[in-house]
Amino acid sequence: MSTDLDWSQIKVDPPSNRRIQSGEISDLEFARLCMAMQATNKSKADILKTALVTYLRRNSEEHERAIQILANQQGVTPEEALSMKTKEVNTK
Repeated sequence: MSTDLDWSQIKVDPPSNRRIQSGEISDLEFARLCMAMQATNKSKADILKTALVTYLRRNSEEHERAIQILANQQGVTPEEALSMKTKEVNTK
């Protein structure tokens, strides 16, 4: 069940760098990445972008519930909590 965030109330400044880096991956995961690249004829960046978007979509409702809990603990709305977090991430 979605918490139905009001996305129009979430303030997100455009990130200074939209290119996201991953942490280190194991040799086996790298081999799987290479296999996916070859099997789909896509670049490493395309595979990683697809994986990220897929993860975000599959876990969106769980993440919204977590934001609701965090907001309740902070005494703010979920939209305010998410706006604060995006601002924090953007300044790093």
